[in-house]
Amino acid sequence: MIAFRIAGHLSIKTNLEDAPKVVIPIELAIEPRVQARPGLLFVGEVEKGMKVSRVIKLSTRGASFRISAVKAEIAGLAFSCTEGYSDEHAITFTVCGDDVNTLSGKSIRVILETDITREVSEITLPIYAFSK
Repeated sequence: MIAFRIAGHLSIKTNLEDAPKVVIPIELAIEPRVQARPGLLFVGEVEKGMKVSRVIKLSTRGASFRISAVKAEIAGLAFSCTEGYSDEHAITFTVCGDDVNTLSGKSIRVILETDITREVSEITLPIYAFSK
């Protein structure tokens, strides 16, 4: 997943008579440090009384991290996640159909901490759910 991409040209002035200016095409792509797959919690249509579980996987490009907190104080939403430091984690969310209407349009904040530098990052996951 690429968060930002820009393309352009870099013009360099030279002291050469036959090439006073050189134009070099460039492209810059910035990827987030941590990626979530999928990037949202899509519950879909849930009947009353039914429970639905969804898994979101978090991964990095090489740096180990841990999930230090999941902030989702929303009725009817429970979660569990893998522990310790790793370059990939999973969060399992369980939703009760009775509370689905309170979820849609809200979001979950996941706080992460890297292993070596103890740098803290945050990912926000939107929630999409509706009742049958």
